[in-house]
Amino acid sequence: MDEVKPQNNEGLKTRHELTKNSKMFEVMGPIHSDFFNQDRFLLNNVELRIKLTRQRDPFVLMSTFQNEKLLILDATLLVRKVRISPSVLLGHAAALEKAPANYPLTRVDLKTITIPAGLQDKTISNLHSDKFKKD
Repeated sequence: MDEVKPQNNEGLKTRHELTKNSKMFEVMGPIHSDFFNQDRFLLNNVELRIKLTRQRDPFVLMSTFQNEKLLILDATLLVRKVRISPSVLLGHAAALEKAPANYPLTRVDLKTITIPAGLQDKTISNLHSDKFKKD
């Protein structure tokens, strides 16, 4: 974990100023998931359920105190809607009669590597998996 003294960590200092004395703040960002990183739109009338699971406070908070808490007051999902021309919708309907919709996903695998403090370089073997597949 990074240094938990704001004077030694610029990012922590910025976040500390944003949140000190239990100030409310707003953040916004994308959902980092394979499905949301693909380049196709979801077809009309497809039900999509999303369940977001919150991490425990000790995981998301950097603090020397054990009783710090993060309270999420509100969450909003922003969804982009596009208007599709009738001819494209007819093409989709014809294609769906022949085969189901296909959303190719590129799976993202993360490797966690611990680099001891004080090292200026480290050789990492097998950093890349030799299997790259689209499902």
